[in-house]
Amino acid sequence: MATWCPYSRQFRDFVGDARIQRLVGSRRFVFVFDDEWETIAGFLREEDPRMTESELADQVDSLKAASGWARVLEPEFFSECREAYYSKADLAAESFPTVLGRAGFRTHPLEWFVDEYVPDSISGDALLAVWESHSPN
Repeated sequence: MATWCPYSRQFRDFVGDARIQRLVGSRRFVFVFDDEWETIAGFLREEDPRMTESELADQVDSLKAASGWARVLEPEFFSECREAYYSKADLAAESFPTVLGRAGFRTHPLEWFVDEYVPDSISGDALLAVWESHSPN
């Protein structure tokens, strides 16, 4: 998960939706976050490849100060989480959000959710409608 990622927000909001909570029951989701600043620095570098290391460090430091948190860009993300967890462990996520289930890592949370939690009696179209209702687009 990443606090700055609109698709991580979509997944957070999807699993927190009352319609989905009925399926989840007492199960708990653990959202794993790592230090986001290296990724943020990479984005800033892509925006301005001519930026010096000193300028980059100053920009990152400014964003850190504005966030008020040492490891994430948008700490308000956590206000909507039932569960949240920060880890320094490198889980090698290739994209955000990435979920870990019985079959290993998956890069599409809705497919993972259906495989892990949804009985055959639940309509895929109904789940897709809930997923899309939280779309960042």
